[in-house]
Amino acid sequence: MRKYIIICTVFYFIISAYILIHLNFSTTYVRPDDSQDVQILSRTHGKEIQVNKLWNWKKTYIKGVDIGAAKPGAFPGDFAISKKEYLRWFKQIAKMNANTIRVYTILNPEFYEAFREYNETSFRKLYLIQGVWVDEESILREKDAFSPLILNEFKGDIEQAIDVIHGNSSIQPANGKAVGDYTKDVSKWVIGY
Repeated sequence: MRKYIIICTVFYFIISAYILIHLNFSTTYVRPDDSQDVQILSRTHGKEIQVNKLWNWKKTYIKGVDIGAAKPGAFPGDFAISKKEYLRWFKQIAKMNANTIRVYTILNPEFYEAFREYNETSFRKLYLIQGVWVDEESILREKDAFSPLILNEFKGDIEQAIDVIHGNSSIQPANGKAVGDYTKDVSKWVIGY
């Protein structure tokens, strides 16, 4: 009887580990092929956030500013902020000792152009946390945030945000979304999504 209990316990742990690994990790982590060049800018280590600086992990603190799609006197869907205004803001953000900008959605191409230009010409680099907008109208229509329609739309928006970050996207006009050609790769300053 004792051997039976031990064998059942070992079998239970093996099956549990298999299920845990394949159900949890296979759907949340995409393993790149060996041909892809993957570079990691930031990571968490215990309770720290670390940034890779010259092949060494350095502890950093996120001191951030949230930038939306609107400025005073304009609607968010207008995307009325110019590259010149973004550049001015980035200088002011760095002056106040912030090191990170968070955006809740894909902004107009001028944002990414200004962000790259600022970081290429400035001693005080800024990091970016790129958000992905969830379409609330679809959720209200579906009445289920995890419906296949919502999840597929969201996955498509995530892929588009990654393409934008890498300067490899062209977004056609859509209601309330940024539009244009995204040609500036800002991925080396993206600290999170």
